[in-house]
Amino acid sequence: MKKVIINLLGALILGLSGCFKPGDNIQGFTDVPAIIGSYSTVLEPVLVTTTGILLAPELSYFPEFNHGDAVLAYFSINFDKQPLQEYTTVSDLQVYRINTAVPVATTGGQSTGDFDSPIPYMDSYCSIIEYYDRIVYFLIFGQNANIEDVFDYEMTYDPDYTEEIPSVYIRVKRTGSNPPPKERIVPVMQSFDMTQYIIDLKHTDKKMFNIKYNKSGEDGEEDFIDWIGNPIELD
Repeated sequence: MKKVIINLLGALILGLSGCFKPGDNIQGFTDVPAIIGSYSTVLEPVLVTTTGILLAPELSYFPEFNHGDAVLAYFSINFDKQPLQEYTTVSDLQVYRINTAVPVATTGGQSTGDFDSPIPYMDSYCSIIEYYDRIVYFLIFGQNANIEDVFDYEMTYDPDYTEEIPSVYIRVKRTGSNPPPKERIVPVMQSFDMTQYIIDLKHTDKKMFNIKYNKSGEDGEEDFIDWIGNPIELD
């Protein structure tokens, strides 16, 4: 599968910021997509990222999060003072939940309901995390929003796979105020658990699929745009 990823320890990380303290090599990382997991070898909670597993003992301070939750993480790594030589441990941890949707099979890939708000644009970044048998995509959208707005995304597909290259269709509905006068474009991250969709697709003769998002949404008229990262190739 072709992966467009955000490298945790490289220059492509979204929002990477470095900070150094005298005597220690401490680096700060922001906006890191991750899945909360566990690692029986060291009996510590972990963050599963695009580049591997990070030990995160401070996750015990966040009882509202569970194994398998998708999050956006902020943390520091002291590369000079690591408790375990074999693993990387993070500190100064903050985590924020990311909503997760699952592709839904519908006739012709139609919407399941009133997901009729526009998606002005979809960012070219995609972080793909594989954890045990799960495959989770983290995608970034640009939405016209005010501070109280909440966005609920859906992803649908046609289970008959009638297209030469099948597509998944992303739509959104916004809850909150009517379009406010100070509305502006803000980035919104959403995760999609693609596991079952990819398993099913591999049982067909299809070798790739497209991601499309509804840019219009005005007056119920849909206008699907191809994501710049298309097509996604299957392994």
